[in-house]
Amino acid sequence: MTMNVAGMPIDHGSARSETGLPRHRVVLFAAAAVAFAFALVALPGPERDPTEIGIAACLALAVVALASAWRAAPALARVGAPLAFVALVALLIHACGGTRSGFGGLYLLPLVWLAIVGKRRELLLAFAAVAVARILPVRLIGAPEYPSTDWRAAIVLGAVAVIASVTIQQLVREARMRASELSDRAAELEEAAAQLAAQNGQLRELDHVKDDFVALVSHELRTPLTSIAGYLEMVLEEGAEPLTIGQRQFLVTVSRNVERLATLVNELLFLVQVDAGRLELTLAEADLNQVLAEATDAARPAANAKGIELTLETERLAPAVVDRGRIAQLVDNLVSNAVKFTPAGGRVEVKAAQDGGAIALSVSDTGIGIASDELPRLFNRFFRASSATSNAIPGTGLGLAISQAIAEAHDTTITVQSTLERGTTFRLRLAAAS
Repeated sequence: MTMNVAGMPIDHGSARSETGLPRHRVVLFAAAAVAFAFALVALPGPERDPTEIGIAACLALAVVALASAWRAAPALARVGAPLAFVALVALLIHACGGTRSGFGGLYLLPLVWLAIVGKRRELLLAFAAVAVARILPVRLIGAPEYPSTDWRAAIVLGAVAVIASVTIQQLVREARMRASELSDRAAELEEAAAQLAAQNGQLRELDHVKDDFVALVSHELRTPLTSIAGYLEMVLEEGAEPLTIGQRQFLVTVSRNVERLATLVNELLFLVQVDAGRLELTLAEADLNQVLAEATDAARPAANAKGIELTLETERLAPAVVDRGRIAQLVDNLVSNAVKFTPAGGRVEVKAAQDGGAIALSVSDTGIGIASDELPRLFNRFFRASSATSNAIPGTGLGLAISQAIAEAHDTTITVQSTLERGTTFRLRLAAAS
């Protein structure tokens, strides 16, 4: 496989030349030009010379034969066929009454041909051949077949031929240059695409390794954490051996941090399940009034400790078809987040209302808010808003990502509106039972 002047591949199996044209098309073009010339001979006109027409027929065979050599000898075919056609036209003109034949326009065919597939010097050679074919009969034979008064028409035709051919050749050259540039660009893009595909493959492999690593570490951490939590509970429960005040405070701190670490492990395992497509929901009718009440009750101690007004405003809701445990986890995340990011003395409102065939939930706070340019990334894993980091509020950045994953598993999504230092509102719509 080689490349043509336009940078396109040449398939030698289909006999393409250096111009990218297949051999059968070249032969077809030559045969069509010859057939057109002899079709003009058949039209009524001045008296014909059968002998000269017979010689012209031999030249016609030569034109087609030269065109057939397009694959073996492309340069010979490219120049030889049009020059033989010029001689053919000159002979037909003479055989059919000279300039009265009206065949002069046939000289344009070889010029246009070389303008498309030939080089500049080959086109100039064709110009010279046409000029000789026009001048010699006038000089050698003269009137009445070739009257000198036809010079004006000859000059006009020659000028048109030159302008048209040079213009065509320039356009063809520019088109080939553009095609070559596009081909090079396409090759670069193809190479870049191949590199991206390879890098994507590596990234997918690394992602699988990451998931396997996180799952392994999380499983390995869960067992000792469960054991530690169990023993701490036994030590701290009523009736156990007495502890000093300092010891009890230390163990309570340990228990609280064990709980935080266990929560983190569970969150990581949840995300691994989501990535692997193994998040399974157990859908059933659930009472969202009860879910919301449980979430606000669970967050109330933290809200009371900060002097935050936590309210639940709801009406009697129709049952929702959801995975109750997962939706409870989602609502707990939103309510606990609202309390965590609201300064002392603020307000958190949990609302729910029936909205046709859906149930609209919202959790609003008067907290620190989120910058508008950070909202599109809010549900990304491990992303933490600058307002949270600047206020040194702890967190992993996984809670909202998990909540959104639960929402999407229920064919819905969580939306957010927020203003810095004024508060944030999260909204969610769940399908009600029909």
